[in-house]
Amino acid sequence: MIGSIRSCAAIFAACLLLSACGGTSGGSSNSAAAPTGGTSPSTPIGAKPYTNLETREEAARFLIQAGFGGTDAEIDALVGKDAADWIATQMALPATKTLDTMMSMF
Repeated sequence: MIGSIRSCAAIFAACLLLSACGGTSGGSSNSAAAPTGGTSPSTPIGAKPYTNLETREEAARFLIQAGFGGTDAEIDALVGKDAADWIATQMALPATKTLDTMMSMF
C-alpha cells in the first residue's frame, strides 16, 4: 500500500515539477521546440523520476502548487529533499475531519 502511494506521489510530484518549469527543455522561452526525430524520452520502468527540490524557490513553488503554500520553516525544511517523499509523507498522515467542527460553528 505504501509502495503504491509512493509511486503515485512520485508521478504527481513529477507532473507538478514539469508544469512548474513550463515543460520545455533547455530553459529557452522559445515556443518552437526542436523535433526529436519521432522518439520521445521515457523513464525506464521502476525508475524514480527526478523530483529533488534544490532551491528555496523550487520548494516554495512546490508547496504553493501542492496545497496552500508553506511557512519559511517548511520551505527551508524541504530544500534538498525529494518532493515525492514529501507527498508520500502527507498521504500517510491521518485525514483531518473538520466537518464536525465547521457544523458546530453554524
